[in-house]
Amino acid sequence: MKRTVALILTAFIIFSLACSCGKGKGQSQPSGGENAESLSQPATVMVTFAEGKTVMQYGAILEEKGVCSAEEFFRAVNDVDYTGDYGFLPEYSSLADRPYRLEGYLYPDTYEFYLNTNGENVVRKMLSNFSNKVLEVFNNAPDKPLSLDQSVILASIIERESYVESERPKIAQVFFNRLNARGNLAYLNKLQSDATRYYPYTSSDVPKGFESEYNTYEIKGLPKGAICNPSISAISAVFSPDASVTAYYFYTDKNGKHYYADTYEQHQKNVKYCKDNGLAG
Repeated sequence: MKRTVALILTAFIIFSLACSCGKGKGQSQPSGGENAESLSQPATVMVTFAEGKTVMQYGAILEEKGVCSAEEFFRAVNDVDYTGDYGFLPEYSSLADRPYRLEGYLYPDTYEFYLNTNGENVVRKMLSNFSNKVLEVFNNAPDKPLSLDQSVILASIIERESYVESERPKIAQVFFNRLNARGNLAYLNKLQSDATRYYPYTSSDVPKGFESEYNTYEIKGLPKGAICNPSISAISAVFSPDASVTAYYFYTDKNGKHYYADTYEQHQKNVKYCKDNGLAG
């Protein structure tokens, strides 16, 4: 009898300990559950697009980071009409002759994306950022000699012509001086910007024999679209150019210093000075 009672007590103790351990596990379950839940969430990655990069370069970066393929991104850029949700965009049909319809409007910044996400979601995130960063600056500009689209196009050229923010309002004025050389904004003059020569390629990857329709040494006025995605600094320079600048020419040396000239002869002297002193850009 005593042995039976002892066995019953032993079994009760073991059962109690088991229940106690079970309760302990139950108390720690929220932490374990949170970990499990977090592991089930899609992974994300931070992606930085530097100012002055093109849609073509964006696609390569997105593919490398595992966000989406470059091809899917290009389709999202060109094959979807976003004008209904983003009223600042030009009419979709008017962009058909641009290699990448949204070039200039995909704001350069650091973004967090889900891995293996939809290319359209990527585009929408960038367009929303453009709206937040640029529209207020444009709407509050005291003078708007250009439309928003024209401003983005010119800003993209300024972006590629100078990495020195303080110089951009001066360069903007140089381009305005060229466009307005005869007191007319009909864009009958040539901008002659080296930055436009190879778009949508760069000088390092341009196919042999390629001639860009954006080359402002060949065409008059602004090209038909932006040549990169400009920063707010370059866009602001278009809205607020340095009106004190009378120059029609500028040269940038290898150190980023700019030399301005009112005449072509003075410009040639500036170029020669830089070459003679090992400063050629």
